[in-house]
Amino acid sequence: MAIHHPKKTPDIPGLLGALERHSIRYVLTGSVAALVYGAEIGQPGDLDITPALDEENLSRLGAMLQDIEAGLDPDAPFGHWETRPDGEKKWTVDAATPELYAERANWRPDPTDAETFDCLLCSRLGNFDIVPALSGTYEALMQRAVRLQAWGYTLSVVHVDELLAALTVPRRAKDVSRVRQLREIQRQRCEQKLSRTGEASGSE
Repeated sequence: MAIHHPKKTPDIPGLLGALERHSIRYVLTGSVAALVYGAEIGQPGDLDITPALDEENLSRLGAMLQDIEAGLDPDAPFGHWETRPDGEKKWTVDAATPELYAERANWRPDPTDAETFDCLLCSRLGNFDIVPALSGTYEALMQRAVRLQAWGYTLSVVHVDELLAALTVPRRAKDVSRVRQLREIQRQRCEQKLSRTGEASGSE
């Protein structure tokens, strides 16, 4: 019988440890990525990742989800993402039906179908959000991902520019402070890069 956990704040070290044990290839995104950069955002509501979508990686991710007893949030509204003419994604709410409730209760990810992993999950280690492509694919995000240390792990963290882009469209009230802080972090990182470039040029 499946175990259904209620929504709760993520155990960040616990989830990162589970990802490490199962050798998942992923980029850290969302509010935890902002936290790693130094933004003061309080307790994140979930831990977001964009995983590599090859079948081998998704099979390992499926095993990890089983290990942490992950399942769909039974109280979440039903809906789906639609692509607008300008290319932006829009979340559209669907009417709840008995069939949708049954699908949610019996949800199992399929490593051959990446879309089955595209969901917010509740687990014994807290809320865990898998975002296969909404903010960019793993391959695209890895091109600029930054390797940073946090909670005892070396993490591939989405570049601050791309993190800002995901937070600003569409803008949510809770993101205003995060955007302001991340823009300051972005400015500081640019200044540090320019300073290093100047020092390297001066030493030649």
